[in-house]
Amino acid sequence: AVHWAGFTLAQHSWKEPIDRFTYEAQTQKLAYLTPKLGGQFEHSSDIKEPWWEKHQ
Repeated sequence: AVHWAGFTLAQHSWKEPIDRFTYEAQTQKLAYLTPKLGGQFEHSSDIKEPWWEKHQ
């Protein structure tokens, strides 16, 4: 699991952790999910929409 807070407390962009994570997961052909912050999902779902790219 990767913790990805929705607060601006770090020196990097808030999108950087998810961008790095999805890049590595795709490169290594790993299964992953990208649910929206605070959203609910079923473990069997296949959520990979890059929804964070639509936000600042």
